[in-house]
Amino acid sequence: MDFAAIAGIVGEANVRAADASDAVDGVQPRFCAYPGSVGEVSKLMQLASETDWKVAPVGSRTKQKWGNPPKLLDLILCTRRLDRLIEYSAADLVVSAAAGMTLTSLQARLATAGQMLALDLPSNDATLGGVVATDISGPRRFRYGTPRDLLLGITVVLPD
Repeated sequence: MDFAAIAGIVGEANVRAADASDAVDGVQPRFCAYPGSVGEVSKLMQLASETDWKVAPVGSRTKQKWGNPPKLLDLILCTRRLDRLIEYSAADLVVSAAAGMTLTSLQARLATAGQMLALDLPSNDATLGGVVATDISGPRRFRYGTPRDLLLGITVVLPD
């Protein structure tokens, strides 16, 4: 896998060589890719699987040091371009949003209908993907549950 292969999936403007600020727990990746759709994420994961590259997802990096540090890292898959509301039905109390959308942005959108996602804000920049991945919760969990308790469904991309 190289720059051209990644650029062929996400576009040249959405891939770059990684620098020191991209390191995860001191492990330096080679590239950072910014997919704009689930399809692009899927193609990146397929490519990484075929080339045996190690991949780490990142959103806003508010909890990047949580979990096990990587031993090797080739590609950072950044969810910043996956920042959108997919579907919202206020009457049904159901919302679908992409992993890169911040909890703050989603809360603002829901507030227009007098609703909220019953989660405490871990950080103004925390993305939904990160909130679900870490299952971070505050005092509201005692009344409403944790992020995973509030999920009705989720789309997961696997290497195959």
